Amino acid sequence: MQDHPVKFYSQPIFLTLLVLFITYTILGFWGYGNDYDTYAMIKSGRDTFLNGHYHYSRGPGNFIPEMVIGGASLLGGFIVTNIISALLGTATLYLLWKRIKTVLSPTNSILVILIIGLNPWYVIASSSSMDYVYSLFFAMAGIGMMEKRNIFPAACLFAFAVSSRLTVLMIIGIIYLYYFYIRFKENEIKEMGRLFLSGCLLMVLSVLFFVPSYVAADYTFKFMEYGIGNWDLIGILSRIIYKHIYLIGLLPLLFLAVMTIIHVFKSGIKFKSNALLNTGIIIIVLTELLFIKIPVEISYLLPQYLIAVPLIVFLVKPRKMTLYLLLAFTISFGFIVNPDVLDRKYNAERTEAISAEVGFFIRPGLVIDDIMKREESKDFYWQK
Repeated sequence: MQDHPVKFYSQPIFLTLLVLFITYTILGFWGYGNDYDTYAMIKSGRDTFLNGHYHYSRGPGNFIPEMVIGGASLLGGFIVTNIISALLGTATLYLLWKRIKTVLSPTNSILVILIIGLNPWYVIASSSSMDYVYSLFFAMAGIGMMEKRNIFPAACLFAFAVSSRLTVLMIIGIIYLYYFYIRFKENEIKEMGRLFLSGCLLMVLSVLFFVPSYVAADYTFKFMEYGIGNWDLIGILSRIIYKHIYLIGLLPLLFLAVMTIIHVFKSGIKFKSNALLNTGIIIIVLTELLFIKIPVEISYLLPQYLIAVPLIVFLVKPRKMTLYLLLAFTISFGFIVNPDVLDRKYNAERTEAISAEVGFFIRPGLVIDDIMKREESKDFYWQK
């Protein structure tokens, strides 16, 4: 008898992604979001479409999401802009699953997708009108094209990712170096030449996407400036430590740390170094160095998170029950309770924490807290 290929919609990953997409979509009904940059992008896109006048939302400009979010908000308000985010967030997880299913078991690969997809920062990014999922999606789609050797479409997708968030350029550069190394090992000189041309195309397109910012800045490079607080060393270190803890959540992080330590003492970590593994580690290290320089938003750490979770599961090889418990703690962090160690006070524009009281504070889950504040944020930022 001839084996028939299993249809995608009959696989567990389809149901997993469908549930996540529905979750993001429903949460998107509460409003645009709580990030000032969301409303700056809406204004940038709307002014471009309605008045023919482009101004970047903040340096260095995020042309693709500004145009998509601003234009979509004109068509259908936050419902349309948030559904786009939900689609991009879900598609990113699908593309990630395609990469990790080759090195993880079927169950573990789905659990990893759920742990990432239900991380509250990823949920918020995928259910509000922000640009994080834009850069993640285009970067993952570009990697998919590279795997298929469609390197010139990959360059276009990578350029879209750079236009969405400039900091992703460093990650893309490392990805190109990885494929150069693979083609060099395989002695594919012609393919290395094509990769070089693809990289040139990427740089040309990326520069073109920032031409509108250059023009808006009166033909200067003023648009390359970025805003960061005037923090002392303690202020920088406290932000770095706190934001790494609350990327994962206090309870999920403690559980993950304890389980990892127990497993390492019992079984150790056994793996063979390879180019893909080393590339993932290099990306994490370099993006961490960038975050240490600019420790502004926890969501800046999402690219590292998408790499680190499957990497830890691959290296540590935890039991399935450990992953189920980690998933439960992650869901609790986002949707039930968030034990916090800081009570932060923000500036008048709500763009920066200016002080914090140390203590132990029980707050609602991060996602619940976020959606309950969206209407008030819309009223506040709309006036600004």
